[in-house]
Amino acid sequence: MKRIGILCAVAIALARPAAAQVDLTGEWGNRYHEDYWHRQAGPEIGDYAGLPINDEGRAKAESWKQAGIAEPERQCIPHVATYFVRGPANFRISKVTDPVTREVVAYSMFPLHHSFRTIWLDGRPHPPEYAKHTWAGFSTGKWDGNVLVVTTTHIKWGWIQRNGVPVSDQSVMTEYFIRHDGYLTVVGIVDDPVFLAEPFIRTTDFVLETGLRIAGEYQCGPDQSADEATGWPHGFVPHHLPGTNEQIAEFMTKHNVPAVAQRGGPETMYPDFLEKMKQAAAAAPKAAAAIARGADPLMGEWLLNRAKSTFSVTVPAKRVMKYEPAGAGIHHIIDTRPMANDSGYDRVEYTAAFDGMDHRITGSALETVSLKRIDTRTIERTGKIKGQVVETATMKVSADGNLLTMTTKGTVSGIAYNSTQVFERQE
Repeated sequence: MKRIGILCAVAIALARPAAAQVDLTGEWGNRYHEDYWHRQAGPEIGDYAGLPINDEGRAKAESWKQAGIAEPERQCIPHVATYFVRGPANFRISKVTDPVTREVVAYSMFPLHHSFRTIWLDGRPHPPEYAKHTWAGFSTGKWDGNVLVVTTTHIKWGWIQRNGVPVSDQSVMTEYFIRHDGYLTVVGIVDDPVFLAEPFIRTTDFVLETGLRIAGEYQCGPDQSADEATGWPHGFVPHHLPGTNEQIAEFMTKHNVPAVAQRGGPETMYPDFLEKMKQAAAAAPKAAAAIARGADPLMGEWLLNRAKSTFSVTVPAKRVMKYEPAGAGIHHIIDTRPMANDSGYDRVEYTAAFDGMDHRITGSALETVSLKRIDTRTIERTGKIKGQVVETATMKVSADGNLLTMTTKGTVSGIAYNSTQVFERQE
């Protein structure tokens, strides 16, 4: 009987979760050496560079409007698990012990707002797929040497960046908590089959601080929220319809960022992408230098001559185009009055370099355009939707510089069209 008792004790010991190699408890102060402005002030609208988002993720991000978080029902939403340790706040890690055995069965994490995370260490399985999803998700951890490996599932739809870049409720996050004395590094990997084309990886650093005040130690509820914006109808959610988010164009123009970088995607995560951008800039035609000096014959304002133009579809009542130099490319604005009795103009706008790369266009059925300089007076433009070419156009200035002829051919939404538009220079 004594031998049986010893064997049972050994079996029970072996069945227990592996003991922690290091102690993660304490109050951890955030360090902002990486992506300071993204984590403090927040990233600018339209800045998706370095994020492996796919077309669906990009479309969701572009529809996001910052005013949405001003709604009373959204003011108390905590950061979801995929942004949990990334937010501008400190957090506390505490032990959760079994009341009988006093063994550590979990870690509890308390960060920004009223959100808690529990990382179970007792070997319990994750819930079934149909179980409830929460902001914190369901996390389990196991030790791999001195590294705690945490897997989190059942996360609500949320974000990986505070400008609308989303993750779906099908996402799975794997984290590696690595402690070296008073320093903690958290490596997070997010896999999302809905909005990400590849896993998204980033690291976040913390320092152990005694007596640190943990931000957000309060409850948030209806009595803490306020009507920050008024005049919205009941149930309205602030948003941007496809192609109407003008802040994206503002971001590209302000920082001279080409659409191929602004749009993000897997290739923008890797070091060789920067070299590709440099090569494209070096290969741009010498005419770009003349544009930067404002000496290009295309620059200026042009008015459509309806009598000299032909359209396969409706002829606009008035159209004005304006070209401005923008770095190694142009800023192109097209204002159209569709009908004579209209009071305003429909605006199409883009900023693009002569690098053959895709650049964002707003106000158009097209999603991106790319430019190629043929000679000093001629430009070729290619328009795409979802990466597929749907339109080609040629813009050519006459020898005397007074006429601009723009020939266009394309098919959008199953409708084919073509036009030859003649514009006259305006003083």
